[in-house]
Amino acid sequence: MNLDCAQGRATEDEDDLGPSTSERLMEMAGAFLAVPGLVVLLVISPARAVGQSFTNAPTDLKTNLPLQQIATGIFQIGQVRLDKVQKTITVPAFVNMTAGLIEYFLVTSSGKTHESVLRTDVPPYQIHLAMLLLGAKGTTNAFPDDPAKPLPGDQIGIAVRWKLSGKEKQFRGEELVFNTKTKAVMSKGPWVYNGSCVIDGIFIAQEQGSIISVMEDAFAMINNPRSGREDDKIWIVRSKKVPPLDTPVEIVISLNNGGAKSRKG
Repeated sequence: MNLDCAQGRATEDEDDLGPSTSERLMEMAGAFLAVPGLVVLLVISPARAVGQSFTNAPTDLKTNLPLQQIATGIFQIGQVRLDKVQKTITVPAFVNMTAGLIEYFLVTSSGKTHESVLRTDVPPYQIHLAMLLLGAKGTTNAFPDDPAKPLPGDQIGIAVRWKLSGKEKQFRGEELVFNTKTKAVMSKGPWVYNGSCVIDGIFIAQEQGSIISVMEDAFAMINNPRSGREDDKIWIVRSKKVPPLDTPVEIVISLNNGGAKSRKG
């Protein structure tokens, strides 16, 4: 089965899973990753690497992507911090909206900023590589047609923290989103790391800048698995919890239960 990301659905060749987005990006990482002062062993399948390339891979991934150990069990991958012990990655971002309808929780600064709570200057491939090194797998399974069914991928937690007037605050990602249909805050629980996809050598998350989606989006790297994810008219910023526009924040993504899946695949 191949994932047609243009529709987010399964297409022909159902018996041919092929290499996943994660495998392809890890192949590139294995080929080009430079690790000063460290020894990192990446097991790469030569058969899968044949003919695979990313036409939109950034220059630093095609040459060297520094991976630095900054403390015991803590590494820096570009702008992303990885904590092997806590099984988290931390991504710097900014408050992008303080009110209004949203379809995304986090996009790049060149992405769909007109409908996202947060924005970041971090390239999506850095986040994806960090998640792979943390143990995430993503998925090659198609998203279900029925929005009542669970999304395939790794269960993750999302938290957002910031400092204002010297005081640090931290909230779950869900606490910054309001559902106008249920008239309640987005329900507490995991998000799903599906890992985006590759079409004709293009890593779509890198191309479109979609990182965390509130609306179902197979192009995005992370999706909201809750009821109502198919409705683009019910999700808004929870204004009373979000700090002022352009406030620097950190997004902490945690891999739950050692990478437990919401569905096999």
